[in-house]
Amino acid sequence: MAPTPKRNVWWRRHSQARYWATILLFAAAAVALLTVRSDPSVPAQARNLAEAVGDALVVAVVVALAVEPRLLRYFGEEIATQTFWSSFYSRAPDPYRKAIRELAGEDQFCVAAAWNIKMEWADSQKAILRLTVDYVINRENRGSKPHGLTAGIMMYESAFPGRDADIKKYEMLCPQSCFYADLLHDGLVRKEHSPDGRLLVRPADDHAPPYFEVPSDQRYTQVVQLETYVAASGHLPLAVTTPTLQTTIQLTGTALPDLYLSVLNPAEGSITDAVAQGTGSAMAAKGVIQIGDVFITGQAVLLLWRSAEAASANVA
Repeated sequence: MAPTPKRNVWWRRHSQARYWATILLFAAAAVALLTVRSDPSVPAQARNLAEAVGDALVVAVVVALAVEPRLLRYFGEEIATQTFWSSFYSRAPDPYRKAIRELAGEDQFCVAAAWNIKMEWADSQKAILRLTVDYVINRENRGSKPHGLTAGIMMYESAFPGRDADIKKYEMLCPQSCFYADLLHDGLVRKEHSPDGRLLVRPADDHAPPYFEVPSDQRYTQVVQLETYVAASGHLPLAVTTPTLQTTIQLTGTALPDLYLSVLNPAEGSITDAVAQGTGSAMAAKGVIQIGDVFITGQAVLLLWRSAEAASANVA
């Protein structure tokens, strides 16, 4: 094995020193600011600002010592930066702090989640939409043990009798281990219609072992295509439950010129402000739309639509 270049050793040694120097600097700044908070000679507005920044620095130091090594392994400096700045919002409320604590125990991270929603009219009256949902979820096993891959997805049933929802594609792959499985074609799963209006996909044998064990530090991908029928006005929830680095959505289809759409992100704590909205043609022209940034508690997306004519009449 070739020896490690000296400059790489020097860089790692001094990078570590800079890391700890930064932590100590933040800790010292937090102590100084919290001291200013209790000084009556300082104006009240300055004391409040010092308290807010000091509290944020305390949270940042705790995150760096308890969680940050794991975050740097998973998401790199991008999430580290957001973790620090997010601590300024509402002084790191309890749900945020709880999410940070839970993040330290997470092993499965979503590197990227991409949805492509195709909307086409299924009838000449333009009252029924055929919704085709293609999504690709890329995850990484950052646990110390192999992660077993098993089936488990769902789609909402069609709202129109005679036009059935279906799951067209369900594939799993782990490129680094040369693993690939077409779960539908290989008969590894079964479809079930639940009483509450969902079409489920479960393992063909509930007692069978996982299809594959993803080794530690390897990425694995789930590729799915779903189809259902919905009304000309409606909504579709989409979600990734694990911590997520990047989420995108793309809208296509011949029905888009007749629709007005909104993409909401309830995970950000609000359903009043849309991530993106506009006529279907305008939304399609945007191409791939990124939703939010890094999400330490997963990602939730809500797509709403209605006919452009009805939307215009409502505004008028």
